[in-house]
Amino acid sequence: MTGRERDLMSTVRLGGWEVDYLEYLRVELGRAERTLRSYEADLRQFDQWCTDEGLDPLAVQSAQLRRWLAALERQGCGGRTRARKLSTLRGFYRRLMERGRIANAPTDLLKARARRPPPPPPPVFAVAPDPLVPAAGEPSAPPPALAIPCWAVFEPPPPPEANQPESPTAVPNIAL
Repeated sequence: MTGRERDLMSTVRLGGWEVDYLEYLRVELGRAERTLRSYEADLRQFDQWCTDEGLDPLAVQSAQLRRWLAALERQGCGGRTRARKLSTLRGFYRRLMERGRIANAPTDLLKARARRPPPPPPPVFAVAPDPLVPAAGEPSAPPPALAIPCWAVFEPPPPPEANQPESPTAVPNIAL
């Protein structure tokens, strides 16, 4: 047993099952050290709450877990954090069931409700009105007259060259 495991067992009344659970997470599931520290802190916090309430953490019921979650909310714990803490306990009690320590997990009847605020509405982009399309409710009108003279839009044709016939129907002589 490592020094960390001894420290954990000396402060937590979970009968060594928390060490088994954390070891399971580390070895079999490959959880990161930071995740393990979070889970350990969650288990310690729950154990402390059980001590303060005079409860056996291995014999709590769903109603008592609801009280714990309500206490976390009163302390200012956010919804996502409460959901993570409940997830820690859910895994812990599931592990106790696998090992035959308890018959039913008290977390099975609880749902984690990490409420997220609704997403903001999509942005509205202003679109310049098309002058050729009438707005809704307006009678359709003919398009406005163009202020640009036609000759300004097109380039004038090139001047005829001296060796080309001026008649558009005449076919030029091309030597091959």
